[in-house]
Amino acid sequence: PTTYNVESQTFTLKNPTRTGYTFTGWMGSNGNTPKTSVTISKGSYGDNSYTANWEPIRYTVKIHLNGGKIATNTEWWSDIGNDTYQTTYTIESDSWNLSSLTRDYYDWKGWTGTDSGNTVTIPKGSTGNKEYWANWAPHTYTISYYLNGGSISGQPTEHTYGTENKIPRPTRNG
Repeated sequence: PTTYNVESQTFTLKNPTRTGYTFTGWMGSNGNTPKTSVTISKGSYGDNSYTANWEPIRYTVKIHLNGGKIATNTEWWSDIGNDTYQTTYTIESDSWNLSSLTRDYYDWKGWTGTDSGNTVTIPKGSTGNKEYWANWAPHTYTISYYLNGGSISGQPTEHTYGTENKIPRPTRNG
């Protein structure tokens, strides 16, 4: 209710909800300490005013590097083991990007998980825990042959990191 009189039945203020926040209590006519339960008893009189107090919820962002390395903003991240890092944000945090990582001998293929893409943006006003996995492809190298007058056939022209290539023996007359 928004009004009452001396004959009104006892009632307790309902606690509100707000996306991205935890209700920490009412302050005002009941004092300067937030209380999550405020009751107006039958027989009470006088105007009352209450203000809702809120605490932003801390959400977790977890990233699985899959062998990669964090390139920037390492101070934001906590190493929680097994090639996994995490940080937190709230609905009030500024927008930020989860950018690409680096990994020796591999090409960056983007993020999969809560959202996906080469770069993931977590806009201000976002809510919810998020989890992402880094995706990689072994780098492919070009193979060039300088046969110095010889010849070769069936030779590979590319090499993918982590695989084995058999290169045939060249031949040369004389």
